[in-house]
Amino acid sequence: MGVQHLIAMFGATVLAPILMGFDPNVAILMSGIGTLIFFVMTGGKVPSYLGSSFAFIGVVIAASGYAGPGPNANIGVALGGIIPAASSTHSSARWCRSLARAGSNGSCPPW
Repeated sequence: MGVQHLIAMFGATVLAPILMGFDPNVAILMSGIGTLIFFVMTGGKVPSYLGSSFAFIGVVIAASGYAGPGPNANIGVALGGIIPAASSTHSSARWCRSLARAGSNGSCPPW
């Protein structure tokens, strides 16, 4: 199971940045740093690898007009959409966590 996870996440961590015009080396570095922060914050109770997301590929390509190989020259335009999307995801997670703590059964995962 661990090898399957490694192969799937490594492919996503390399392929997603290439499709969006990012540097894959930076994506691998940031996913490693994010994984270490996540591991420390959960006290090592939830071993998980945080990789790239395919959810933003269409939005980045549409917003920046990226159409080919090489670095994406309009990455700042795409970041203008990624940052609010990540903020709304964070807000949704905090809301879901508050529901779970309030005893709402079935609507959110257990904490």
